[in-house]
Amino acid sequence: MDEFDRASQVEEKHRQSCIQAVLKHARQKSREECLDCDQSIPQKRRDVGGIVRCIKCQEIEEGK
Repeated sequence: MDEFDRASQVEEKHRQSCIQAVLKHARQKSREECLDCDQSIPQKRRDVGGIVRCIKCQEIEEGK
Protein backbone atom coordinates (compact mmCIF):
# COMPACT_ATOMS: atom_id res chain seq x y z
CA MET A 1 0.00 0.00 0.00
CA ASP A 2 1.47 3.36 -1.00
CA GLU A 3 1.10 6.78 0.64
CA PHE A 4 -1.79 7.75 -1.63
CA ASP A 5 -3.79 4.67 -0.61
CA ARG A 6 -3.12 5.32 3.09
CA ALA A 7 -4.17 8.95 2.71
CA SER A 8 -7.35 7.87 0.94
CA GLN A 9 -8.18 5.47 3.78
CA VAL A 10 -7.60 8.17 6.41
CA GLU A 11 -9.76 10.59 4.44
CA GLU A 12 -12.57 8.05 4.13
CA LYS A 13 -12.48 7.27 7.88
CA HIS A 14 -12.63 10.99 8.65
CA ARG A 15 -15.50 11.50 6.20
CA GLN A 16 -17.52 8.66 7.73
CA SER A 17 -16.85 9.98 11.24
CA CYS A 18 -18.10 13.44 10.22
CA ILE A 19 -21.21 12.00 8.59
CA GLN A 20 -22.04 10.03 11.74
CA ALA A 21 -21.56 13.12 13.91
CA VAL A 22 -23.89 15.17 11.70
CA LEU A 23 -26.54 12.46 11.70
CA LYS A 24 -26.37 12.11 15.49
CA HIS A 25 -26.65 15.88 15.89
CA ALA A 26 -29.58 16.12 13.46
CA ARG A 27 -31.60 13.59 15.47
CA GLN A 28 -31.50 15.86 18.52
CA LYS A 29 -34.28 18.34 19.18
CA SER A 30 -33.53 21.96 18.31
CA ARG A 31 -33.80 24.75 20.87
CA GLU A 32 -36.54 27.34 20.45
CA GLU A 33 -34.29 30.17 21.65
CA CYS A 34 -30.66 30.81 20.81
CA LEU A 35 -28.18 29.46 23.37
CA ASP A 36 -26.16 32.69 23.22
CA CYS A 37 -28.57 35.61 22.67
CA ASP A 38 -31.96 34.13 23.67
CA GLN A 39 -33.56 35.29 20.40
CA SER A 40 -36.19 33.01 18.88
CA ILE A 41 -34.86 30.53 16.32
CA PRO A 42 -37.14 30.39 13.24
CA GLN A 43 -39.14 27.17 12.85
CA LYS A 44 -37.65 26.47 9.44
CA ARG A 45 -34.15 26.47 10.99
CA ARG A 46 -35.27 24.35 13.97
CA ASP A 47 -36.72 21.76 11.61
CA VAL A 48 -33.17 20.79 10.65
CA GLY A 49 -32.69 19.27 14.11
CA GLY A 50 -29.96 19.82 16.66
CA ILE A 51 -29.93 23.61 16.18
CA VAL A 52 -28.90 25.54 19.31
CA ARG A 53 -28.02 29.00 17.92
CA CYS A 54 -29.57 31.58 15.62
CA ILE A 55 -27.76 32.14 12.33
CA LYS A 56 -25.94 35.26 13.53
CA CYS A 57 -24.59 33.59 16.69
CA GLN A 58 -23.71 30.41 14.76
CA GLU A 59 -21.66 32.46 12.32
CA ILE A 60 -19.81 34.05 15.24
CA GLU A 61 -19.21 30.61 16.81
CA GLU A 62 -17.85 29.18 13.55
CA GLY A 63 -15.58 32.18 13.13
CA LYS A 64 -13.81 31.41 16.42
